[in-house]
Amino acid sequence: MSIERIWREIWTFISFRPGGIEPLHEVEVGRDNVRITVDLPGVRKEDVKLEISEIAVRLEAVCSIAGEGICYKKEIELPVEVDPSGAKARLRGGVLEIVIPIKGRKFHSVKVE
Repeated sequence: MSIERIWREIWTFISFRPGGIEPLHEVEVGRDNVRITVDLPGVRKEDVKLEISEIAVRLEAVCSIAGEGICYKKEIELPVEVDPSGAKARLRGGVLEIVIPIKGRKFHSVKVE
């Protein structure tokens, strides 16, 4: 059995699962921001749909590998609240990097009685 045939069978099995492929990802919490990296081999930036809320990141991406359509889907719950309006994303070499500032903490004085 050739390597190409094995890969084709694997991609066919994975790509036709309901919901698509869940790509590998990593979340790092820094002092001022959250950095998320997601493996999206074969994807172009035009084919990425990215949504960010204060508590989660949702992405969907499509591509074609060896003539087979692939759909990546992932929802990542964040360990801290973030400010989605300050998010930046970049796709290079099949790796999506998302940097989101951590939401500022607001303290209010409370009078003790």
